[in-house]
Amino acid sequence: MPAGFTDAEGASALGSDSAPSVRKYLYANANPIGNIDPSGRVTLIETMVVTAIDTTLNALARVSVAWVTSAAAGGAALARFGAVVEEQVVELSEGVGAQILQKNIEVISRLGGPRQIDFLIKISNRLIYLESKASLPNRAGPALTRLVGQIESAVESAPAEAEITIFAANAEEAALDRVYASLSDGAVVRVNFIVGYANLVTYLQSLEF
Repeated sequence: MPAGFTDAEGASALGSDSAPSVRKYLYANANPIGNIDPSGRVTLIETMVVTAIDTTLNALARVSVAWVTSAAAGGAALARFGAVVEEQVVELSEGVGAQILQKNIEVISRLGGPRQIDFLIKISNRLIYLESKASLPNRAGPALTRLVGQIESAVESAPAEAEITIFAANAEEAALDRVYASLSDGAVVRVNFIVGYANLVTYLQSLEF
């Protein structure tokens, strides 16, 4: 047990010589309202991340099965897969205290016409235009062109103080390099790419300070 210090005259505790994270018997990292910790080792956010990953993997498995049945069924399952990722992004964002101010925000580029970004998020005093993807395009084609158009439009339309973030539940490094190579210099220095749910939570938490 960590040592404690007491004010003998006032009969009040002055503190402890160890941080909450190293106390052997501390429940939910000293936050029993915001965290749950059945094993004594995890927080609510960590549990939510694991759940999001599991839900996404199950949705991906359904996409694979649907494609075996037919292209039409596979396309519908793929759309649902994207919706699942969006749902997990909302849940995790709200779990760290972010507000979803708006969904499907129209952003307009003089080059490519109107596009949409999934979410406008506020956390502390920071604004984030966040587009969620199940994955990043792994080859040149319509999906890559559409994503690049979304990013360039957001860069032109979003306030200068806003963050522009592309989240992918999963992405290969080569796919990320391909997207970067397709962007203008102005977009490259403005956009953030986050891959994986745990990294999304870490990113959002970093904006609280």
